[in-house]
Order: sequence, then C-alpha cells, then structure tokens
Amino acid sequence: RTYKGCHRRLYIWEQKDHLIFFQTDLKVVRDHKGIPPEAYRHHEQANLPPYQWTACCVRTRARFLAYSYEKTVANGLAFMTLIVLWLRSHGIQHHVNFQTDWGEEFGGKSPKKLASLDRRVFKPLSATLHRIRKGRTTDNAMVERSHRSDDEEFYTPLLTRYANTENFLLGTFRWQCQWNLR
Repeated sequence: RTYKGCHRRLYIWEQKDHLIFFQTDLKVVRDHKGIPPEAYRHHEQANLPPYQWTACCVRTRARFLAYSYEKTVANGLAFMTLIVLWLRSHGIQHHVNFQTDWGEEFGGKSPKKLASLDRRVFKPLSATLHRIRKGRTTDNAMVERSHRSDDEEFYTPLLTRYANTENFLLGTFRWQCQWNLR
C-alpha cells in the first residue's frame, strides 16, 4: 500500500541477474514486538546470539543469514565479504550490490567513511554498497518482510527448543535451507 506522496522503489525482476543485488539488514532477535515473552526470556537465559544479519536477493529471494553477539561495522563487513566470497567460490563472478539502511553497522552516515569502505573493502571484491533513501524503510521491504517471517514462522514457534548456541545455529541453518528451497 502506498501513501499519498510516497513512491515505492520498483524492481524489474527480469532485467536483474540472479544473485547480483541484495537487500541487507540487521535484525535484533530479542525484540519485544516480534516474539512472545517466553521466547524472549528463553533467548536471554540461553545466551543465544542476539543479532541476525540478513541478505536477501531481490531476484531469487534467496537469503543468507549469519548471527553475532555484537553489532559492529566489522561484523557487517565480514558478513557481506563472506557472501561475496561464497558467490565467487561457486563460480559467480559478476559485480555484487548490497543495499543497506543508514545504520552504523553498515558504515553509518559519514561520506568519508563510506568512500573509504567502498575503496578498501568493496571495490577489490567487485562489489558496491548502496544506501536506501533516508526515512524510506520500504526501499528494503523484501528483507524487512523476511524478518517478519522469521519471527512468525521460526522464532515464535521454535526458539524455546534451543538450549544452547550450537543447537540454535543448527536450527537456523535448517530454517535458512527451508526458506531457500521453497
């Protein structure tokens, strides 16, 4: 649904190659609005990773997930670098684009910092980091919708089953496989 004066960014899916353009975001798993109180408490008591890094291909809807205990630029860069290296190791050599919000975990708002990251990290990998328009979370709607599915279809019904990080990561791997093979 669009609102008066707001336009959605549209993608012409047929003109985009597979695994070339990713909407990327960070999700806080321990979210009062997203999961029920018992799942929230269990997640906290089991000391499971609180951050989910998500990259969603706009053409294929394939997702890459990673988890961390810290919300840092280093983790954000490591996540995107890992995706590019995985693509390269599977013979995908085209230029890769990541679209993110303006969060500090993806380089923040400083033009100097963004230019430095682009020059030192992304250009050697044949990748580019793009920003959504300020205040337009709908520009990253695909990845945001996938976060809602995570809450409704995975965390809410299954989170309390995982007693430790190892089991949790195994469960999230199965969830990612299920998502990508739908």
